[in-house]
Amino acid sequence: MSPAHISRFRLLALMAALTLGACAPYSPIGADPRLSPAERDAAQTQARRPEIAPADQLRSTTVTFRVDVPLDFMVQWHGRVPLEDLIENSGEAPDVVGTELLTGGSFAGSGARRRVLLEGGDTALEDLITDDLPRSYRYIAWNYTADAARLVEYGVGEFSMLAVDADTTEVTWTYAFKPRGLMGWLFVGGWVNSTWLDWMEDVAARTIDRAEADYLAADGAPG
Repeated sequence: MSPAHISRFRLLALMAALTLGACAPYSPIGADPRLSPAERDAAQTQARRPEIAPADQLRSTTVTFRVDVPLDFMVQWHGRVPLEDLIENSGEAPDVVGTELLTGGSFAGSGARRRVLLEGGDTALEDLITDDLPRSYRYIAWNYTADAARLVEYGVGEFSMLAVDADTTEVTWTYAFKPRGLMGWLFVGGWVNSTWLDWMEDVAARTIDRAEADYLAADGAPG
């Protein structure tokens, strides 16, 4: 992560810190240090995810990119690649260092939930809202423990995949944040379309490189 990128992300955390007195208290579910790991897991597994606000209450941005792999391969690959492989050293946000499933045996199907582990010890919860693959899937990231969450209630992402031809898949990735309070609304809009958009483009580039390399390495793939 470059010094400039670190500064931009830390600015969000700084803005959150400066507005603590003006914001309603925020306490992530399961973050009480007195809880045992089992109690934390139970609290976060049973917690009800936020209701998604109408589009005009969210601040969003979109990235569209093409990957030179068939749609079927892309769908299967995207479902199994570890999240941390695409976001590690991504440059615009804290790296993901792992995930922990809270429901089921895999992160698949509507209602699946996992805990996302971030560098520095912060976490978030991630739920699959809808799973309509191979067409699309939608998810929500929420219950952030980072200070920046005092300006953001949750983020909603959606991936749509379309076969351009037999060997090419077009991916459209939209991400929208629900700002928390007036300061969140004023700050998050510009951040989403600058720092966060840069981050999404970086992850998209990693996705292209990794998916195409894995496809060429797969048995029976041309090249």
